[in-house]
Amino acid sequence: MTLPHPHVQKSSNVPIQLLSLKKVAEKLDVSVSSLRRLIDSSELLAHKIGGQIRISTLDLHAFVSASRLEDEDLGKPAQH
Repeated sequence: MTLPHPHVQKSSNVPIQLLSLKKVAEKLDVSVSSLRRLIDSSELLAHKIGGQIRISTLDLHAFVSASRLEDEDLGKPAQH
């Protein structure tokens, strides 16, 4: 089954996998609490399905891509 997704054109048949917070936390080597903060701040998009929070692989990829540091950003303190 393919779910509609805002980052994918309607004609695309890209399958979207939904991951638990635990799985995403393991992939990113961060805590589940850190993920919840990112979701609460809208930095990371999430879906609530059956009362459970899930993150699509597309949203995870978009978050990681947007978090990439450029050479000039390395060594600079983070701006909030």
